[in-house]
Amino acid sequence: MPLLARPALPDLKSNLIATINFRLMPLEVDIDEIVRQVMAELRKSSTVSPAVNGDTNKPSTPTPANTKPQVSQLEISERVVTLATLEHRLTDIRHVVLRRGAVVTPSVRDVLRERGINVSYSSEKNATAAAVTIVLGVAELAEAGSKSVATTFVEALSREGASIERVAATGLASVTSELADHAARGGRATVLVTSHSEAAVCLANRVPGVRAVGGRDVDAVRRGMNEVAANLLAFDPAAAPTAFRRLIHEFRTGWPRRVPAVLDLHFPRV
Repeated sequence: MPLLARPALPDLKSNLIATINFRLMPLEVDIDEIVRQVMAELRKSSTVSPAVNGDTNKPSTPTPANTKPQVSQLEISERVVTLATLEHRLTDIRHVVLRRGAVVTPSVRDVLRERGINVSYSSEKNATAAAVTIVLGVAELAEAGSKSVATTFVEALSREGASIERVAATGLASVTSELADHAARGGRATVLVTSHSEAAVCLANRVPGVRAVGGRDVDAVRRGMNEVAANLLAFDPAAAPTAFRRLIHEFRTGWPRRVPAVLDLHFPRV
């Protein structure tokens, strides 16, 4: 078997050096690339940091704190204040201002005390003399003539500028109950046109907070209205349509009326 020729030593050395250089060259390139990438990331993070620090050093959010005092006081214009009146309205409230002479239920008084809310009453000088909307109902007129007079009466009030909100014309008990609810809970001026004013007054005054007066004599109704600061009037305008229209204008002006002390003592106060 013939022997293979042994390569010359210089040739082996040169091949080995070439091989080593070939294998090391990619490693050197990779290291340089890694170094470049690391340096690029470091430079990038150094440019981003000041911006981040700048954001954190910006003034924090004092705006919500500064806006709270603007909503810390609640003014309530209703004549009678119940839990329904305050529903969803006491968030961040620290002071409640009521109309002078406002009626406050015991449950409301307890809630205000538990929340540490102060209560005060507005000055009478701030009471407006503006006319308010009348909540008006018609029920059980005795004669066809009375129905015609009532229709003419309501139309005349509208032409003279009275703002009227009508309730459904159902039975006397239902209409009276709805008007009494407006008068007691919402502190609104209410009027009932009916031939049975005495019965309506009796029904309405069963509701706490209602001060109903009525009758067929305009002067008597006016006296009752002024003496008890009535919030519900019941009458049949057939007796004196023009006089009763004037009475309605008196009734809706300068609302709400101050409850006399002799009656106000019987209502819970804050």
